[in-house]
Amino acid sequence: MSILKIYEEASGQEINMSKSEVFFSRNLSMAAQEDLSRIMGVRHVLGTGTYLGLPSMVGRSKKSTFGYVKDRIWKKINSWRGRALSKAGKE
Repeated sequence: MSILKIYEEASGQEINMSKSEVFFSRNLSMAAQEDLSRIMGVRHVLGTGTYLGLPSMVGRSKKSTFGYVKDRIWKKINSWRGRALSKAGKE
């Protein structure tokens, strides 16, 4: 836990443990996972959540994980093409 205190002091950001989550490798036993999350005072999750709209856990297939981001961007760009820019927008 001291490494987190060092981070807080160095960055000036305080970690809110009640909002924090942790996920572990499958190689760690469930008992150890539960012990560590209890000691740290954070929730243990499966890594399937999102943070800032992006998945918190990325597997081997980056294309399938982030493909929807590309699709959303292309839809936005295509919607702009149909709109005429004002004189101020062109300048």
